[in-house]
Amino acid sequence: MTVYFIRERESRHGYVKIGVSKNVDRRLREMATASPSGFDVLGQCVGGMELEKRLHKMLESDRVNGEWFKPTTDVLAVIDRAIAGEFSGVEQSNGLPITIKPEDEFSDNIVVEARFYLNELMKREWRGIGDTDEGVRNRVADACGISHSYAFRISFKHQEINDISGSVYRSLRINYAEALEAEGRLNDGQRRFLNLVRRNVPTSSRADRVCPELADYPTLEEEFNIPAPGEVK
Repeated sequence: MTVYFIRERESRHGYVKIGVSKNVDRRLREMATASPSGFDVLGQCVGGMELEKRLHKMLESDRVNGEWFKPTTDVLAVIDRAIAGEFSGVEQSNGLPITIKPEDEFSDNIVVEARFYLNELMKREWRGIGDTDEGVRNRVADACGISHSYAFRISFKHQEINDISGSVYRSLRINYAEALEAEGRLNDGQRRFLNLVRRNVPTSSRADRVCPELADYPTLEEEFNIPAPGEVK
């Protein structure tokens, strides 16, 4: 179970919702379809109905109705603490509605692995409250030389994808490995990968680097009719 936090967009009130769901991705898509003005995702944290009720009780004085609250300083501060894991004791994904397991980093499924790298890069790109999942994902896609629609599909349509373009996979993994390297947290698996890439293609640009020793995969973007994020209904 996951507790999620969203805020009304283009509303004079900008009310905040604190809800819980077993499938946050699906729940947020359902709400986005039903909402006339849309909303911004503030964050999420691991927890169930007990944590949701605890947060509701803490913020009772700012409750508007049901799961909706005024966007007061106190409400936003509690949400920040929840996203940081203070109430659940679990490190969170800084506001991104994507659930990724640590073991996905070296998954046998290349789609799952690519989604892990994309999500990790999005976590590092997140600029705090006011930023949006779409904006973060698009900036990461631009940095990796991936189209916005392809990045959207990896994030939200991964179960429909059977394969990933080899160039997309490599670009995501290179950027993730270099992020770990910059943080001083490069693990052995990613270190070997970076060394392999740099040995084969030492001078190419980040988005265009190709490693001949890694298998390439057919590009899916033209195979599917992939809508831009703003066109998804």
